[in-house]
Amino acid sequence: MSTFVPDAATATSYGTPLPDLTAVASHQPFHYEGSWLNGKSIEFLSGRGQDPVIGLLQRFIHAAEVKELEAAALVDGNKLTRRGQAVNALMRDSPFTFRVSALHDGRQELLQIWANDEMALVIAGSAWNDGQFDPAQQRPDDELFNVELVPLPDLSTHILRWLGIGPAWNLALEPDSMGMDILDAKVMRNAPPPAPDAANEAFRDAWTEPWMIWSFDGVGQDGSLESLTYVHAGRRGQYRLAQPDEHSMLLVPMGSSAVLDQIEDRIQAMLFTRPVHLL
Repeated sequence: MSTFVPDAATATSYGTPLPDLTAVASHQPFHYEGSWLNGKSIEFLSGRGQDPVIGLLQRFIHAAEVKELEAAALVDGNKLTRRGQAVNALMRDSPFTFRVSALHDGRQELLQIWANDEMALVIAGSAWNDGQFDPAQQRPDDELFNVELVPLPDLSTHILRWLGIGPAWNLALEPDSMGMDILDAKVMRNAPPPAPDAANEAFRDAWTEPWMIWSFDGVGQDGSLESLTYVHAGRRGQYRLAQPDEHSMLLVPMGSSAVLDQIEDRIQAMLFTRPVHLL
């Protein structure tokens, strides 16, 4: 039987202590299941055009890239494998693309996605909880990117796992807005001022967590999606970012399942050429 560990901020909000959900999140880490490639190898693969054959001169000039692609089973001998051709075709001819950008700890990480109506090619940098729960599941080098083919029905959950979004007691923050300079200090340097004196328990608890700003964007043949932007406040969950004026940002609590629905809705809006329903 597992030991009950109370969540610090829920007693005030719900009138009873509820369990800390960190242990649940530990069972939902992001797993890198694709191949690790450096940027030069990805660029070489994407520039192949429709011809799967790699000439002798190209093998000589790009020997390091070809060797890495062979190790990833994307090249066999003098030509692209079927998987290599699928990756190349998605990068070259996908009807729509998506991009997830994440800002935290003074750096930006990206999830680049090319997709058709069946499959998505996902190129990933470091995940939000990279190696936090499973040290073996960690980006081996900042110069390497994970290249993976994901069935389109699994793409939205794949994105949530990369962002580290899972169950959370998503409590309203008081105050619910802050200056952009304070948000920048919290997200990019984790060096914000102390929590305000009037802050509620949820705010004080969230203020002890690392924060990340992430955005989801998409482009298709018929236009682009309006950016979906959130603050990931660690154990406190997801807060939709709104800008009531040019100097401050409003943080609106949104449940993890609602965030999943928004991302899936946007993927389907691109796929079926329809408006976004979940704004």
